[in-house]
Amino acid sequence: MIAITGVSGYIGIHLARFLQDKNEKLIGIIKENTAKEDLDVLDRYSIPYKKVDFFDHTALTNALSGATKVVHLIGSIYRPKTISMEELHKNITSTLVMSAKTNGLKKIVYVSALGSAESAASDYHKTKSFAEQEIKNSSIPYVILQPSLIFGKLYGIRNSKIIARLAQSITKLPFIPIVGDGKNKLQPLFIKDLSRSIYESMGDEISNLTIQLGGPQQLAFEDIAKTIAKAVGMDKKPTFHIKKGAARILAAVMETLSSQPKITRDQVKMIGKDNIVTSDLMDRYFTFKKSSLEEKLDKLV
Repeated sequence: MIAITGVSGYIGIHLARFLQDKNEKLIGIIKENTAKEDLDVLDRYSIPYKKVDFFDHTALTNALSGATKVVHLIGSIYRPKTISMEELHKNITSTLVMSAKTNGLKKIVYVSALGSAESAASDYHKTKSFAEQEIKNSSIPYVILQPSLIFGKLYGIRNSKIIARLAQSITKLPFIPIVGDGKNKLQPLFIKDLSRSIYESMGDEISNLTIQLGGPQQLAFEDIAKTIAKAVGMDKKPTFHIKKGAARILAAVMETLSSQPKITRDQVKMIGKDNIVTSDLMDRYFTFKKSSLEEKLDKLV
């Protein structure tokens, strides 16, 4: 049986549906205060789940009972209200590792993020790297996946947070907002291709590797924003470039007004840097054809 932490989230719902199509037995593990609308989605797709306190080793150990492998998806680009990014990424992962060892699990697949590093400027990428290290030190066979920007919505009520918030901004504003010059490149990865990569990572052929993931195209952020504008029928709007200094101020204001602002100061730190695959491991281990942004335009938002 495959356990999925954070199964009620964007990636979790898509992965669970992918595994169901493969007739895999699974159990989702979610936080105790998961919103009713997310529980309704799990029930709609008949995805079994258990609620736990992710900081409680005993509770998490019990929830993993019967599982042989675990896919770890807990994480967020936005800091939660009550805990730090380090607690969300590193500390929960540490508890999961202990519980996985207690249960004798045979594999951990962790979905991290491309750009994660201890020296990263953003707290998101830095704390993701802390979580990666917890898994590497676990002595349990693992695969760490580092995707670039994820896109596409096939199931559930959630979309990629960055895609969703950019689409909302484009819809509401009289222009397409671009922070910086928009020339930094990303490698958008279709959500179903990510799900397939996770699934194939569970096999015995891939072990103790960190694999960068991206789609078939390396696109400038401005081109991605224009593609999103096309998907929401707003491609006639002009682009408007916002300087990073102004974006930091805007983000600070948004953070005071919303628990999930459209942009955060931590995200501004990531802007301007390429987020593309620099390793050949993806092509070596995941040989299936990846979908481009344009190919899945109708599934983008």
